[in-house]
Amino acid sequence: MLVSRGQQSTLLNRVKIEGRGLHTGAPVAVTVNPAPPDSGFVFSRTDLPGKPSLKACPERVSETSRSTTLEDANCRIGTVEHFLAAAAVAELDNLYIEVQGPEMPIMDGSSQPIFSELEKGGRKKQEAPRLWRKIEEPVFVREGFASLVVLPEERFRVTFVFIGPPPIGHQVVDRERDWEELLPARTFGWLEEARELREKGLARGGGEDCALIFSSGEAAPPYRLPDEPVSHKVLDLLGDLALYRPILGHFIAVRSGHSLNNKMARKLKEGEAGSNARKMFADN
Repeated sequence: MLVSRGQQSTLLNRVKIEGRGLHTGAPVAVTVNPAPPDSGFVFSRTDLPGKPSLKACPERVSETSRSTTLEDANCRIGTVEHFLAAAAVAELDNLYIEVQGPEMPIMDGSSQPIFSELEKGGRKKQEAPRLWRKIEEPVFVREGFASLVVLPEERFRVTFVFIGPPPIGHQVVDRERDWEELLPARTFGWLEEARELREKGLARGGGEDCALIFSSGEAAPPYRLPDEPVSHKVLDLLGDLALYRPILGHFIAVRSGHSLNNKMARKLKEGEAGSNARKMFADN
């Protein structure tokens, strides 16, 4: 069921974000513009002829290995989740995002620098209701030992359990407010994995300045906040769910990642369409 709470928002002024791509290592310039009500997040590739664009939505996700990639016949944008998490925490609903490159900049591996730039643009309330999906019955998805369920709740809440090999171990986040506190949490990976990716021509822009790098048998690098890895997993979930719409429900995640997050977003969107169809049939 969709419920109206508050108004939609966009930027008051455009902002620019510059950095390098995680996989290409190449410079990336992004211009984020205000957009009309009900636009959602629209990405455009200004480095390509015709400046092709696509509207961010769950069904446009083409890859979920280590990041979230959006793609249609004419446009492809990689590593969008950190930007979308920042936009969700800033409570922005409608944006035109112009990208000069194939992926969003990795920045410092967290959503904090992006959020800070969006805040500089200011927020403008729009004359359109902000529609939330209110969860009325449990929805569950699973992949192997990973699971994600959302339960009925009058607010948005996330309980995330992450279990990683040493030195990460067992970490838990349970939160329903103050999402800004999680923004500094960086993406993370393993030194051995990073070497393999570089041998394949990937992760050229990765490094200790934009990620937590763990190594087997060694102590964890210094954290910015307690349980930083699982905190970043929550940011990934926020970004992946932002492809759908704001949600009133309690998400309980165990080892969930981009693939499972996207499956949940797709299932919720499909359920919304089915609910609308049933309502129309009942009304007639």
